[in-house]
Amino acid sequence: MKIPIVALVLAALWSGCALFTSPYDYVTTEYIRELTQRTKEVVADGNARRLTLANSRKFLRESQAQVGILRIRANETYMSDDARTLLDILDRCYATLLEHRSPLRTSNTFELRSALNSLQNLAPYRPVRFSSTQVSSPPEDPFDSTDTDTTTTKKDDDKKRDRKDRDRDDDKRHKKD
Repeated sequence: MKIPIVALVLAALWSGCALFTSPYDYVTTEYIRELTQRTKEVVADGNARRLTLANSRKFLRESQAQVGILRIRANETYMSDDARTLLDILDRCYATLLEHRSPLRTSNTFELRSALNSLQNLAPYRPVRFSSTQVSSPPEDPFDSTDTDTTTTKKDDDKKRDRKDRDRDDDKRHKKD
């Protein structure tokens, strides 16, 4: 829970290699989920009067650093304009809350919580850059029912062929009779 800013920056630099593995940016999604969860916990502590002003400011500075990491990742991925706008809103919210002279409470974090929820609800697929090649769609789901299965297609072709053969045989029988 008490992660120094240097550790966050080092973790972000180390996890940067995950950008080149798939179009789904798991690390960004996890950062957003973690930031949302930590914010809920800290606000709950503030509401219960267990949060000091020093701890509140420490959390806000760490969270602002994490938003900075998310912005760096946004520059490396093709993150939507909506997501980038929400990151700007988050950064502004954390900066504004740092100026308050009281610990975080539900009453003064509405915009912050709203921006976090909106960011978390954006589509999880974020196409990323693979050197000079761009990926523009999420990976295909092997269990997607909309895909046509070659086995099913072959079975359908066999049924059509059998039906044609039966019809032809029936026509021949009727002509003989």
